[in-house]
Amino acid sequence: ESKNPGSVCANLKSLHKIEYHKVYILWDDAGSLMNIYTTSQAKNELVKLVDDANETHEPIYIVGTHNKAVLIAEDDYSAMLETLHIVSVPGLKESILDMHRQPKQEYSQDIDL
Repeated sequence: ESKNPGSVCANLKSLHKIEYHKVYILWDDAGSLMNIYTTSQAKNELVKLVDDANETHEPIYIVGTHNKAVLIAEDDYSAMLETLHIVSVPGLKESILDMHRQPKQEYSQDIDL
């Protein structure tokens, strides 16, 4: 297992770390918490971690000897994919923003059922 789980968050300028029940809890100066598990810990607590990811909508960092991974809720993953799609299609973001600026009656229609 990794000796330095804090390296997952190397891009943070200031990182604070404590170990609580063999789980590294990291936070930055803004107070954002980050849970980092070793692969063995994640394997032993996978059901709980999946539940936690879905309840808190916070990423869970998993650090192995050679690789790192992030566990996120499926809804959060879908939202990320949708956002990436919107910003990758030229003009789509601007079109959506323009639509929100217009009064609803200008772009909606009544439909007879």
